[in-house]
Amino acid sequence: MAIKIGCLIFGLLWGCDLSLAQTDANKIQPDMVFSVESMPQYPGGEAALIKFISNKINYDSLNKPLIYGIVYISCWVDSFGKTDSHQVLNGLRDDMNQEAIRVARLVRFEAPAKQRGKPIKVKYTIPVRFEPKKNRH
Repeated sequence: MAIKIGCLIFGLLWGCDLSLAQTDANKIQPDMVFSVESMPQYPGGEAALIKFISNKINYDSLNKPLIYGIVYISCWVDSFGKTDSHQVLNGLRDDMNQEAIRVARLVRFEAPAKQRGKPIKVKYTIPVRFEPKKNRH
């Protein structure tokens, strides 16, 4: 009899644990978005963003020799189109990484990302391409 009651209690406890685990696993967090209807829009489009970044790089502040490459900067674009929390995802050299962050902080989007027609905050990656020209010192 004691064994049957023990098994019954164990079974009830086991069932409770499973139901709690399923409840926690099925919770949906309303502020988590995995796909976006529209990403942030830069004035003039992607080509204008690349040109803006290229024009803002201060090659004179960089160590020599200059090298070619891309520094990828991760940041958040808020619901007003402003960027923050900049981090180097894939860098080249410390001085170039810092210049890429400086330039990425200058970027402002004219329209934020949207989900269901409402502005939302999203993670965005900005590529900062270093293309030193031959006539630079």
